[in-house]
Amino acid sequence: MEALRTSSPPAASSRFHTVLASRRERYNQQFRLARHHARGLDPAEFLAHLREVVGPIVDAVAGDPEPVCDALVELSLALAQRGRLGSAGAVTDGLRRLLPAIPALLAAEPRRLPVAVVNALHHLEVSPTGDPAGWLDTMLALGQHVTGVSEFLDAGAVAAWRRGLAQLRDAALATAARLPGELVRVALGTTSTVDVSRLAADPWLDPSPGERAEALLLVRRVGGFRGFGGTFRRPPTVSTSAGRWYASDGADAWRVQADRFGVHLGRVAGIPAERGDAGPLVLKAGGIVYDTSTGATLELPELADATSWAGAGGTLAATTPWTHGILFVARTAG
Repeated sequence: MEALRTSSPPAASSRFHTVLASRRERYNQQFRLARHHARGLDPAEFLAHLREVVGPIVDAVAGDPEPVCDALVELSLALAQRGRLGSAGAVTDGLRRLLPAIPALLAAEPRRLPVAVVNALHHLEVSPTGDPAGWLDTMLALGQHVTGVSEFLDAGAVAAWRRGLAQLRDAALATAARLPGELVRVALGTTSTVDVSRLAADPWLDPSPGERAEALLLVRRVGGFRGFGGTFRRPPTVSTSAGRWYASDGADAWRVQADRFGVHLGRVAGIPAERGDAGPLVLKAGGIVYDTSTGATLELPELADATSWAGAGGTLAATTPWTHGILFVARTAG
């Protein structure tokens, strides 16, 4: 069965139907090849996707629609083979909502732009702190301010960090430092000027400016029991090396990245042997976090029986035998 054999363009044909009719055999050949690798591909479902999702995108483009249609058909087939082309979900929603709203950018780079959007949405969808719908809202707003695709994608990476991808923090900060201020404001969801250097110095800082005094705060809990959808099989321990956080549950090890916007736990082969400096925050008996640089304290009784703790910068992380999570405490004006 061929995916496109049933379709003939209507009398008042859209730009998409015109391209579909003229390139039917090419697309059918691509579909047959894709189905050879993924037997479960349904021709009717794929054609419905082309009509309902790809069609409106192609019709929105003012220039030559063929390069856009070619790129989207190829991308759709690649996603379909991986089972990522359902009628619901962040990827399909993103294609449907975002691409028709930025036709000039899409026409400028019809292959690079959709792939970048799909990749971002996938990572946001699988992240425990990812917010794909919020990222789409931000990208729709950014589309009104950018001058080209590269600027759009750079600002999109900053927005993806803000929407939950903590692993992008370093790259996003470097990008934000060179982007126009308006794009940084939109990407970070604030209407005021953003001090990127302050964000770099304090991972828990709210990007919206304000006169807020620094204090010791419980800023995040990370992890959870794997049997309930979390990460760790057993209560973990935490450590630092070269300013980076690591955790182990005795069987596996992770690099832990956490800040105000999100969390990422990436598997690593093992915990580095070289341990980092403790930093100004220390954990004292009874679960008291003490800031050696200011004398401030924060009492957290749940840390009274801590099994491990480590500090880096103005942040301390600790674990206990009673939970599969890691608690982060920070000195922040966040």
